[in-house]
Amino acid sequence: MRNKRNSCALLLGIMILVPSISGCAGPAETAAVSPSASQTPSQTPIVTKTAEQASIDFVEIAKQSCFRAQKLGVVEAGTYAGKELRMVMVPKSEAYLDYNAAYFQAPDTYELIWEITGINSCAAYFTFSMAEEAGQPANIQVSFDGTDSTYSTVEDFGEAGISKMKYTLVDGFISSVQSSIDENKTETSVTYGNLTASDIQIIKTAVDRYNKTLD
Repeated sequence: MRNKRNSCALLLGIMILVPSISGCAGPAETAAVSPSASQTPSQTPIVTKTAEQASIDFVEIAKQSCFRAQKLGVVEAGTYAGKELRMVMVPKSEAYLDYNAAYFQAPDTYELIWEITGINSCAAYFTFSMAEEAGQPANIQVSFDGTDSTYSTVEDFGEAGISKMKYTLVDGFISSVQSSIDENKTETSVTYGNLTASDIQIIKTAVDRYNKTLD
């Protein structure tokens, strides 16, 4: 990618033993134990959010996740069409020949990622930021599922299809993404920083192969 715009406490039934000592107990008498009493487990209430509140919250989540990905680098690993898929982005300061993002799909496909929208942890924020810059509402619907604390988005790309994304969070950052455009579905885990040599090699291989096509 060249320099362009482109994540109840369940109360256990606690057995409380209360000793009950009878007055004037004789030598043969021992302390009796009352029947144990257990507490009824409480349940954490399900959080609900209006579409407006979900959108406000998710915009900030998407922003911070994308900033983290750009600062630390990110690897998004999963499968697409039954084949291994691995998308990699390094900070621009670590770009290889001015490119800093690419993907690998098994068995031997290496391609550059030209726009930041190609990175799942940044795609939503790009949509929001471009809409804000244009002074218009983003063409993206956001909802929140309180049963598993996930956010989902729906975005209509016209002839390109309708994109549906489901985001799982860890510590307030995007940690995994389930995505689909029409019948094409993929699920990727998101890891920030600590890229391996093999991850960085994906970018180098994609760049070298692309440059060969220019010769």
